[in-house]
Amino acid sequence: MCGRGRQTAPSAQAVAQALQIPVVFQAHPQQQQHGGGAPEDDAEEEDDEYSPFNQGAPGRNAPIVVEGPAASPAVMKIARWGLVPSYQSPATPPDHWRMFNARDDNLVNVHARLINSKRCVVPLEGFFEWENRIELGKKRKVPYYVSSPSLPQLPMAGLWDTWKDVSGRVMDSFTIITVSPSEDLKWLHDRMPAILRSEEEIRMWLDESLPFTKVKHLVRPYIVGGLKWWPVTDSIGKLGYQGDDCITPVELVKGTKSITTFFGSKKKEEGGSLVVESQKQSTSSVTESEMKTNQSTPTKMIKSQPAADETCVDLTEEADKGNEARTGSSTMMKPSASPKTRLSPVKRSPVKDDDARKKVKLTDFFGTKRG
Repeated sequence: MCGRGRQTAPSAQAVAQALQIPVVFQAHPQQQQHGGGAPEDDAEEEDDEYSPFNQGAPGRNAPIVVEGPAASPAVMKIARWGLVPSYQSPATPPDHWRMFNARDDNLVNVHARLINSKRCVVPLEGFFEWENRIELGKKRKVPYYVSSPSLPQLPMAGLWDTWKDVSGRVMDSFTIITVSPSEDLKWLHDRMPAILRSEEEIRMWLDESLPFTKVKHLVRPYIVGGLKWWPVTDSIGKLGYQGDDCITPVELVKGTKSITTFFGSKKKEEGGSLVVESQKQSTSSVTESEMKTNQSTPTKMIKSQPAADETCVDLTEEADKGNEARTGSSTMMKPSASPKTRLSPVKRSPVKDDDARKKVKLTDFFGTKRG
């Protein structure tokens, strides 16, 4: 997942309503400490403030759902995307790009402190991902928007924490857990967010009385109900771009090929059949008629100029104290010995016995006889 999401609900209450789970709303601790909003910050949003975004990146505030008190509904609060661990020095400025994703295969090693007591759900309408393509002989990254036709909010599994700066200012932050992609999205990226599949799974994930070992099976590729995706404008490569056309479908330039297709890999379409992309253009699971249905604005042609390079990263988070070392292993391939070649004996052509055994006298050879 490339660190871009979409949330256009007008309020946190609207997000909860679309998520269809009962929640209560918690005032940010900063409101209690300062008697109102957080101290003003010209560079960033206030810590307790949420505003809709057509595309959002780490550092953006968004609603999250956490477990409530005993016998109480879940709690919705506003937190900042990009985890800042509570043990980080208060004097160190937060870097929200460092831990905006958490790999499922490294949760136990990196986030053992959070996986049992700081689980959360991050509702997003959809997310953006970039595909590497060859367009008119040049490499280019094409943005795609991914969402669900049946779910107005995708409940993504996440972890959260609380950090204080030197002035005592409190900030909640979160990270989104990523997993290997579903079969339908392998062609697009090697990671995708872990999307919970039902209200029951949401409740289980938030239930801190259940250890992580009892809920880790919920963190897996999303396949139920399917996802839709289509190419969108290159303008979302700019972090601050909030145009209404962020998810408007666009047409790809003719003659483009996916880099995965260039090397002969196969891509799975929504219908379930495998096709080679060079034989059939399958850049999106959304048909032209569906595009027109989903969007009222006209489609646009992508210009052939390369967009600004978009760094797609899936960062592995900083390990908890005393648990930062990671190990790896490599496998060496031993070349197989070449089999020895045995030469076949040369077969000689048969000759007649008389010719082979004929004796020639020296006297006959030189033509001289001796008495």
